Amino acid sequence: MIQTENRKSDEAVGKGIVAIFALIAVLAAVSFAYQTAVGWYEAAAIWLAEAGQYLAGFWPF
Repeated sequence: MIQTENRKSDEAVGKGIVAIFALIAVLAAVSFAYQTAVGWYEAAAIWLAEAGQYLAGFWPF
């Protein structure tokens, strides 16, 4: 095995790995935000449906 010291190559590989991890972190944050927004939307839709049914119970017809 031949081992050489190439600082520019090492720096480029290090920057590439950091860029990949940063991309994964950004995608994870976007996924978390999307799941949170969808959860809020679904919870609000369920709450509004139940509130509507409750209020419809007072309808005289």
